[in-house]
Amino acid sequence: MVYSLLVLTGVVSGFLSGLLGVGGGFLMVPVFIILLPLQFSLELATLPQVAVATALAATVPATASAVYAQHRRGALPVAWIKQLAPAAGLGAAIGAVLAGLVHGTWVAAIFSVYAAYFGIRMLRGSAAGAVQESHVPPTTTQPRLIQRVSPRYVGGMIGVFSATAGVGGASLTVPYLLAQRDNVEMRNAVAAGSAVGLAIALVGAIAFTMGPSPITTDQKGLVGLVCWTAALTVAVPAMFLAPVGVTASHRLPTKKLKRAFGFVMLLASVITVWKVFG
Repeated sequence: MVYSLLVLTGVVSGFLSGLLGVGGGFLMVPVFIILLPLQFSLELATLPQVAVATALAATVPATASAVYAQHRRGALPVAWIKQLAPAAGLGAAIGAVLAGLVHGTWVAAIFSVYAAYFGIRMLRGSAAGAVQESHVPPTTTQPRLIQRVSPRYVGGMIGVFSATAGVGGASLTVPYLLAQRDNVEMRNAVAAGSAVGLAIALVGAIAFTMGPSPITTDQKGLVGLVCWTAALTVAVPAMFLAPVGVTASHRLPTKKLKRAFGFVMLLASVITVWKVFG
């Protein structure tokens, strides 16, 4: 039963990885928080950390598959990726260290607030995709303030936060790119989000794997903070579904899909709060 649910999680998260550029951490983290204790003797304080680390590891194949599919379609903005991805990878290494130092409930709190915030933004139609589709130029000074910050610093901050909370960098990368330039197409921003998310997931997974294990007994499949048996069970179906999501992202209206995904993020936030703090 547990592995069947993990496979289903991989199918959904893989499709969303290609569709919106996200790695699927919004779904994986709460699912791992619920399912991992059924297989491993995890303490409550370390459970969110293991869930975050495992989600990053499971994200790598699906995100790589999505990036390759976007590359074949010529949708990757290489210039932006060169500026954001290396810094995001470095930030992910720092975030992995921070996640191992702070209490697990704080990691869960960061994820819950993050998921709820962007879920509400998407449901209200105020996400960056809605601005792009309506072609309304920004009227506030916020884009100009964003443009003053070096993309490398922004990439580093995205990496730190994403690795700490166990989510892909697309939900921060996409709004940033759309705010930087009015003529950035949504599909190119999503493709860049996938590439930045790949750097974050790869570096974060390595850092979490090399970290100390919170399990005192010998548990097969757990290396460092990563439960590789669960990660691979999710990663395999996600890798095959990611190109399907990329195809859909080039055909379907992104605005409506992002609003629908807002419900998923809110649900993930509620489940995480209930499981960890309840």
